[in-house]
Amino acid sequence: MKKDVLLDTVQGLESDSPIDIRQAAKYLNVSVSWMYKLTHLKKVGYYKPNGKKIYFRREDLDRFVYQNRIDSQEEVDEAAVAHLSESCNPGRRVA
Repeated sequence: MKKDVLLDTVQGLESDSPIDIRQAAKYLNVSVSWMYKLTHLKKVGYYKPNGKKIYFRREDLDRFVYQNRIDSQEEVDEAAVAHLSESCNPGRRVA
């Protein structure tokens, strides 16, 4: 029985239909109260069609998760080398 409920929940999270706050919390692996805080602070987009119940799109939740990316040390090093190469040779392009 539990397996069927879990399967229904997972399938519900994979569809394109809007999800409620409990499903959104499960999708992001956070508490429901944290989801309410995110909506209060307007950190994540949401919908309130009747002015009461909150719904989310997975696309909005994914956008929230993937914001503020931190570059790896390798990417920082490459950017620094490119910047130094450009500033030392302003008229010359780096290949």
